[in-house]
Amino acid sequence: MKIRSSIIPADHTFAQVRKTRGYNLKAICIFASTGFFMDDDTFWLNEVCLRPGCDHIVDEDGYLVSSQPWFQWHYSPEQK
Repeated sequence: MKIRSSIIPADHTFAQVRKTRGYNLKAICIFASTGFFMDDDTFWLNEVCLRPGCDHIVDEDGYLVSSQPWFQWHYSPEQK
């Protein structure tokens, strides 16, 4: 199944990855110090938050297979 995430998502979308279920201690420490998770981290090792602006391929069992960005941000300011 293909999932396309928007550039600025209103809600989080999660997918499973093939890892043993356990606490993601590094991500929890970062969450405790900043108040949010970085990148695709969650509380769990076997779960990821799907990144914005990407096409995600998820298999029939709900496991993330791949992610490819469909949006490339570019900014060229005018030189005055």
